[in-house]
Amino acid sequence: MVAQQNKPLTPVQAIRKTGQDMAKALGVEVEEPERDWKAWLPVVLPVVYVLLMLIMIWSRYELGKTVEARLDSLEKSTESRLVSLGNAVNTRTSVDAIRLKILILEGRIKPALAREIAKSVYKEAELFHIDPNFVLAMIKVESNFDPAAVSTVGAEGLLQVMPEWKEQLGITEDLHDIGTGIHYGIQIYQFYDKMYKEVDVSLTAYNRGDGKVFSDLMKGRNPRNGYAKKVLKVYKALQAIDK
Repeated sequence: MVAQQNKPLTPVQAIRKTGQDMAKALGVEVEEPERDWKAWLPVVLPVVYVLLMLIMIWSRYELGKTVEARLDSLEKSTESRLVSLGNAVNTRTSVDAIRLKILILEGRIKPALAREIAKSVYKEAELFHIDPNFVLAMIKVESNFDPAAVSTVGAEGLLQVMPEWKEQLGITEDLHDIGTGIHYGIQIYQFYDKMYKEVDVSLTAYNRGDGKVFSDLMKGRNPRNGYAKKVLKVYKALQAIDK
């Protein structure tokens, strides 16, 4: 067996060993110096910092991939639901199709109320020969499908009929009644439509009142206040569902 040779000591180790041997010969106990952990901080802290930065970069990369995958999944799911919804609308009866559109426009509405409004919209649209989508768009902007809605100027019901119309049309019924509110609202709009023969101006008159619109037109000013734009935006969205 070959004896294992000891590795040569470094100068520092040799001096320390010599000191220990001398102290041992003299019978003096020598305490091993304690290692000061603070001395390692300048070396350890940068390493820890680099490791933490690498972990953060990796985490953000993984999070980014997860979020991107989730968004892609959500987009595909949304497209699929819209297609299914469009198919459902096109394959249902007229009242059910209107009810589904109401639920799309106001998700918080109670299904029973949505059905009652749908029935009245279908009935009155047939009576006045007007697109139900147009009526739904007006209701959405006027009252957001709340039959009990009352404006600051006293307009009432789903289509926010103004108080002065009660006297002019001899309305004795409650405008908060679903059928009554829709019936007179459509009648008033068609009155303006026959007068101005432009949808956006007729809608503006319905919202602002005939006097203000007529005065602006006489003075060469644009009477539109943005109301018609809101209604027509909803109307186009509803028409897109039917395609």
